[in-house]
Amino acid sequence: GLSVNQSEGLTTVDGSIEIVDCLPRLFVDPTAMTNSDTDATGCAPVLLEACQEAAGVQVALSHDPAELQLDSIERGSAASDAAFAEFFGTEINVGGDGGTVGIILDAESPFDMTVRAFSAGLHEVALFCYTALNPPDGTVGAPDKSTPLTFVNGTLGSPSKDNIYVDVDGMSKPLPTEDG
Repeated sequence: GLSVNQSEGLTTVDGSIEIVDCLPRLFVDPTAMTNSDTDATGCAPVLLEACQEAAGVQVALSHDPAELQLDSIERGSAASDAAFAEFFGTEINVGGDGGTVGIILDAESPFDMTVRAFSAGLHEVALFCYTALNPPDGTVGAPDKSTPLTFVNGTLGSPSKDNIYVDVDGMSKPLPTEDG
């Protein structure tokens, strides 16, 4: 590697660093996938793991349009109370390959977050509900089928959306994701 010292022009500035024991993230919980054996439909829960209070979150999730059809995006249990999430906006991509959801908890003045914020912890923010276009045939012993759900930035929505969270100070921050 390359190293530079003060005699070669390195300038140091006093400051501080905060070490956190948690990184926020978005992920699809594969163990909680709900489905119906009779009509090849199911909903994938999208979870936000917050390390500190969050004022909002935006999700952009894609899928293989040859395997799945996105039917709806619904409020997860953390955003199910309409009085809790003042804004819940969804968009299913015209190309059929994904959808987006934006959730803002305090969308009305005075924006003080005194009542509404995702606390630190795990929150089900949305349910992406699908129909399988090529479901297993139901034959005993036939293998289960799976298809990836992938978080994407800058490709879904109009205008295009990224996976972000908004802290209680109103700052948007990129959100690490784990595909499902």
